[in-house]
Amino acid sequence: VARWVRRLRRVPTVQTVCSQPRAFAPNLFFGDRIVALSRWAATEIVRSGVAPERVVHVPPAITPPVERTLTAKRETRARFGLPADSPLVLFPGDYEFGGAAELVAAAWPAVVARRRAHLCFACRAKTPAAAEARRRIEADLQAAGVGDRATFVGETPFIHDLLAASDLVVLPASSMFAKM
Repeated sequence: VARWVRRLRRVPTVQTVCSQPRAFAPNLFFGDRIVALSRWAATEIVRSGVAPERVVHVPPAITPPVERTLTAKRETRARFGLPADSPLVLFPGDYEFGGAAELVAAAWPAVVARRRAHLCFACRAKTPAAAEARRRIEADLQAAGVGDRATFVGETPFIHDLLAASDLVVLPASSMFAKM
């Protein structure tokens, strides 16, 4: 449809590829210029048959995080009910795509067996199915006996504070589909 509208209106178009499509096929890319947010995606678009001169890599414009004081980190942990005296592992991904949340939850009992630590899920619900996925993960952690070592905060406008208050951020990915 976008290709048809472009031809009908005869105006230059820019297409931004924010997340990986299921397959890189040249017929998906209609823009005169195609903006990819990662070098990897730009390379895959060209590999799919799109002319390299149409593809531009523009990294996401994000503000680098500000270093937080120890006091600010403690306040953030307290705000979310997170322990101040344990290493904090943060998973800021999503519950549904790629299986990363399940992978982190499945590994958590082995981590807890070796180290006193706490896991925090700060996930945005992309679809209504996310609530069920979250319930399943919570139940799995409870069944493994480590439910008290995990907190589910959901989506938060304070994600940068959580990142700064964490000791380790994990984002394993078996697929880049629906990832930005």
